[in-house]
Amino acid sequence: MQITIKLLCPNCHSSNLKKNGHKYNGKQNYYCNDCKRQFIGDYNLNNKGCHSQINKEIELMLVRGIVIRDVSEIKGVSAV
Repeated sequence: MQITIKLLCPNCHSSNLKKNGHKYNGKQNYYCNDCKRQFIGDYNLNNKGCHSQINKEIELMLVRGIVIRDVSEIKGVSAV
């Protein structure tokens, strides 16, 4: 199973991006051709709690009565 995440600029939500080298820690750096902003592409992967799809799944679990500690264990995000 392969997971693909469509990369968008966090500032203008454009998909008109290009790779712009690597940071000192080895993470891929991207450049938005529309708003001229640089950002790290791994941000969405590292901060799973901020990803909109995971937020929707967490809300659905909470509505169905699953406690927050179990949700954080299942999804691998912080309960804080």
